Amino acid sequence: MNIEYENFSLPMINRKYIEQSCLFVCVSGAHSFGWVTKKSDLDLRFVFFPEIGQLVSPFYKCHTQARVENNVDITEYPIDHYLRLLCKGNGNAVDNLFEPKIAEQKEHVQSLQEIVKGSIHRGFIAHCLGYSIHIKKDFDNPTRLEKYGVEKLLLCRYRVLLQGFNLLQGNIEHNLPRLLKTFDTLNCAEILDSYVSDKPIDQELMKDAIEETNLLHEKLGESLEKSELPNSEQSLLIIRLDNWIKKQYLGANAPQGDSSVGVNP
Repeated sequence: MNIEYENFSLPMINRKYIEQSCLFVCVSGAHSFGWVTKKSDLDLRFVFFPEIGQLVSPFYKCHTQARVENNVDITEYPIDHYLRLLCKGNGNAVDNLFEPKIAEQKEHVQSLQEIVKGSIHRGFIAHCLGYSIHIKKDFDNPTRLEKYGVEKLLLCRYRVLLQGFNLLQGNIEHNLPRLLKTFDTLNCAEILDSYVSDKPIDQELMKDAIEETNLLHEKLGESLEKSELPNSEQSLLIIRLDNWIKKQYLGANAPQGDSSVGVNP
């Protein structure tokens, strides 16, 4: 267990649950993204395999659930919902797959990571752009500004935009400090340093950073238009994920979909 989690009362994770039911438990949020402060809570994401009866039943399906325990924010995803998000290129689902694990079925996680890394489509970057627009609207929302602060919103926007450029290059990275080693920005590193050090940030710097993220958003959109990445409906990701989940439940004799053609999700 990483020492930075020692101040949190972590939920007990049954070994049998990990071995039989849980694909992984990952650390998300500030501890994963690279901007932990004394005020940061801990975000855990569970992805689990429902029993096959729950998976196929129209009456007793498992649903994604969220709760908070002792300042630990927990979200649990049944594997079918999680894979649908992953297929669309949902940024949260992609992050979770590659974020630090506190428990996992390593072989299965690695095989899923390889599938996703080899099947990036335009929807992954479109999700980054959509989240960037959402954050931009938050700059004008007093309630959101009071809750998160402009500095954290800026870090979120920088991270998702740099993540988009990284995806266009065929790479997956969720951590902002590591992204900054690959991509140059004028203002992000200074804002990140001030935020984690709890130092005041100059108002002009924040204005410059907002303008820079606006420009990065435009550039990412232009880069996506020029990209040769396939659309989600042309991608083989859905077939590969479908084959993967069938193998988890049905074993090596599971019927395999035709990966020679794309299908609509």
